[in-house]
Formats: sequence, structure tokens, C-alpha cells
Amino acid sequence: MREGALRKNATRAVMYIFLIAVSLISVFPLYWSFISAFNNTQQILGGWLLPSTHLLENLQHLFEQHNVVRALKNSFATTLLQTFAALAVSSIAGYGFEIYHDKAKDTVMAILMLAMMVPFVAVLVPLFQMFTKAKLINSWTGFILPSIATPFLIMYFRNSARSFPRDTLEAARIDGAGVWQAFWIAYVRIPPFIVTLAGMLLWRGVALLVLDGLTISPMPDEYIALFNNYVPGYGTALAAGILISVGYIASVIWKRIKAKKNGYQQSNLYGDIARCVIITAVVMFVCIKLYSYKGLPTILILLAVIVAAYAYYTSKTVSGRYYYAVGGNENAAKLSGVKTNRVYFIAYVNMAVLSAVAALVCIARFNSAAPTAGTNYEMDAIGACFIGGASAYGGIGTVPGVVIGAIFMGVLNNGMSIMGIDANWQKAVKGLVLLAAVAFDVISKKKQSSK
Repeated sequence: MREGALRKNATRAVMYIFLIAVSLISVFPLYWSFISAFNNTQQILGGWLLPSTHLLENLQHLFEQHNVVRALKNSFATTLLQTFAALAVSSIAGYGFEIYHDKAKDTVMAILMLAMMVPFVAVLVPLFQMFTKAKLINSWTGFILPSIATPFLIMYFRNSARSFPRDTLEAARIDGAGVWQAFWIAYVRIPPFIVTLAGMLLWRGVALLVLDGLTISPMPDEYIALFNNYVPGYGTALAAGILISVGYIASVIWKRIKAKKNGYQQSNLYGDIARCVIITAVVMFVCIKLYSYKGLPTILILLAVIVAAYAYYTSKTVSGRYYYAVGGNENAAKLSGVKTNRVYFIAYVNMAVLSAVAALVCIARFNSAAPTAGTNYEMDAIGACFIGGASAYGGIGTVPGVVIGAIFMGVLNNGMSIMGIDANWQKAVKGLVLLAAVAFDVISKKKQSSK
């Protein structure tokens, strides 16, 4: 009995020693990389395992020899592109595997599941040879393409698609009919107002026909949880607030550094500091208030991701700036080589995608799908755009500005509802607000042109 216990303890001790050894071996490369930042070249080559005092020298040498800011910017951009490309492709593929039925679908899905068992090291050399022949080495395309779709994400989105109600999917397809409208605007050149008005009447009629004028309720719990859940925890709210604040402060500093480097006039330093302090305080206050309620809403996280993605796309990319060029002067943009038809088409397709996202959120919020839901929402959207700084003549406006306009319209709607103001008076007030916003834009444009 005693010998059996000793043998069991000895086996356990050997197992613990083995696990500790494996853990140390696994952690050692990370430790070596960390320690190397504090040592010079001789100490690194000599196998020195303790930190020295050369950290500042190494950092100075790094910033002198390499453009670290550009490297970080490229890493952030490629990571963002990889993430959005993987989510877009995998979600579409997973949706297709679940919704559309085909004899070969299960076979292809099984092959994808088997591909998850193949280690990446086994395909590394064939991938390198294939990308070398395609001349994609040292390019963004070659970096992003291998991870644009993964079997795990496809399987995840396929399982998620099973929880979506069929009627909701049909409604989303109707919202996706913005591609139809984009074609008539971009290529047939029918005025956008006419196409939008016709589409509003057409697709609302189709929604009534599809749902037979009935309201579908309730929605599945899995579907509602996608948009109505909260991320609890003080640490989560605090981390989100710190991340947003640090990101904003870093963007302000980067703009000042870039302006100084290019010889541009810089904005007032004290004004930037005051703006950073106020915005940081407001962000932290909102995050703490959200924590004290239930936590960060998942819909707020989704909205933040969408706003950040479109703000970066429209302000920092060439294709995003095309929208401003076409909106400001379409003929000049066309003569400059911009494919204006494609720009119009992509713009209205993006509007269809965002409309579908808004429809999915509203259905989850209301816990029902009604063919008449969303009536007059377009007026709030138009008002938010003009209040947020968009011009009636085109070519002016920002995504954050439109978000501020949407917040203003939301506060106006909720405030009047809480005060018990009659619904008819609410419509009148919103109409006056919209008229005032457009009038301010038109008058300010006339003043600028007269100077």
C-alpha cells in the first residue's frame, strides 16, 4: 500500500517536473526577446540571460534606422483589412452553406472541416511557391490573401445562421435590394431622388406582400441576444474608455507631428489639449455610467466598429476620397480619371448594407418584424446628415459628424417623447430642425461664394 502511494507520488512528481520544463521551454523565446531589448549585440550573441542598461540606446537606434510609426501604421492597416476580409468572406460562405441547399455542399463543408486538421507548417512551402509564381511576395495581397477565409470562421457563421428566423432573412434580402437601386442611379443615370422614392414605395409593398401584412413575433432568443446583450465588468468598461481615449490622443499627436514634418500650419496647442481633456473626460464618464448600469451594450460595440471602419475608409483611403470628389464636382472627378459610375454604385450598395444592419437591429430591439416598421426613419437619417455637417451640394461631411447629428436627433426624439409632446408636434419640430439645418448650409455656401 505504501509502495503504491510512493510510486503514485513519484509519477506525479515526474509529471510536474515535465510540465514545468515544457512551460519553461515555451516561455523562454518570449523571455529571450524581452531581455534582448535591454542588451547590446555582444551580450545577445554571448547568451547573456539577464537584463542590462542598453534599452534607451536600442530604442534610439531603432527609431533612427527604421520608420517605426509607418511600420505600426502598416501593421494596423493590414490587421484591420485581414479582420474585415475574413469576417466578410467567412460570413457570406457560412450563410451560403446553411441557407442554400446543394448536393455538393456537405462534401465541400466536410473538406473544409478536414482542412482544419492540417497544420499550417505543412502548407507553408507550397503556399510560398504558389505566391512566388503569382508574384505576390512582399505585397499586401500576398499577406492578406491566405487568411481571408478560415474553416473555423465559416463553421462558426454557419452555426450562427441557423438561429436566424427565415422571415428575418427574407426581410434582409429585401433590404439588400439596394443593389437594384444602385444600378439605376449609377449606370442608367436616373436622378437619385426619383430612384429612392420609387424604391421606398416598391420595397415597402414587397415587404407587405412577403409578410402578408402580418407582424411576426417573438424573435428567437439567440437572435435577440446578438444585439441586446451587454458586456459586463468594470475592467471591460474602463479598458474600452482608456483605449478610445488613448487612440484619440494618439491621433491628435500624430496629426501635429505630420503637420510639422510636412511644414503645414499646426492647430493651436492649447486648443488640442483642451479638446483631448474634454473628450477623454466625456468618454470615461460614459463608460463608467454604462458599467454602473449593465455594462457595454453589444450594439454600441458594433456601432463603434462600423463608424471607425467607415471613418477610416472615407478619410484615409484613395477610394474613400473619391466620394468627396464625385460629390463636390462629378465632371472634374471624371476628367481626373475617377470612375464615377463605379463610385455611385459602391456608395449605394454600402447604403443597402447599412440599411440591412439597421433593420436587423430594429427587429431585435422591437422583438418583432412588421412590414410597416421603420416608417419615416429616413427623415431622421436625412436630418442627422445635415445637422452633422453634410452639405446639400455634396462633397462635404464626415462620418463622426453624422454620428453627432444622429445623437442630436435621438435626444430630440426621446426628449419630446418623455415630455409628452404630441406626435404631430414632434413631426413639425423635426421638420423645422431639418429646414433650419439645410438653410444654414445653403446660406453659408452663398456667403462663401460671394467673397
